[in-house]
Amino acid sequence: MNDEKKSWDDIPSLDDLRVDWNFQPENPHGRRDSQRLSDKELSKIFDVPCIAVKIATAEKVSKGLLQDISENGLAIRLQHPLQAGEKVKLGFFLGTHKIICQGTVRHVCQGTRGYTCGIQLQDVDDKFRSHIQGLYASMTLKQGL
Repeated sequence: MNDEKKSWDDIPSLDDLRVDWNFQPENPHGRRDSQRLSDKELSKIFDVPCIAVKIATAEKVSKGLLQDISENGLAIRLQHPLQAGEKVKLGFFLGTHKIICQGTVRHVCQGTRGYTCGIQLQDVDDKFRSHIQGLYASMTLKQGL
């Protein structure tokens, strides 16, 4: 290990360095517009092991488990895959609030425990948005304690 002290003059000049004034930082939530609550966080908030979801397509009705949720979408784990672009209706409970909504399947990923389907929600009412925002606040307060 060299104990010789370095000076600022030892750092090479970066004459060609340019600043990108049009830089847009990456969204802190990834590509999503809003923050997600995971199934683990929801389990802590509602003191339940999992949240069951009933999902209906034009062909069938299935049951799955909620993986995460945001104001604009959610992910569900199912035993059978859905098709990207497929329209769905969903029903589930967040605590005592019964949620009934519609959405469009955006992506489907196969995993070891089934299929995870990402669903973008349509026509989400303000009551639903307020409830999800309240859950974020609840989770933040629990983490801060």
